[in-house]
Amino acid sequence: MIRIENGKKKMGRPTTEPKIHVARLRLSEAEKQKLDECCRLTGMSITGVLKLGIDKVYNDYLQK
Repeated sequence: MIRIENGKKKMGRPTTEPKIHVARLRLSEAEKQKLDECCRLTGMSITGVLKLGIDKVYNDYLQK
């Protein structure tokens, strides 16, 4: 994790939506295998698959 101190900005591309939150989770072996398979089938990263899952659950909830 990078901390910004004394008004110094971190290096990198400027963004309008900085990613400042970190989430961790523990997976069973079966859940990890499913996640790996999703990544293999879609060609997406673990982060991409998890973000897509969040969007799917959120959108499904809004449609109810």
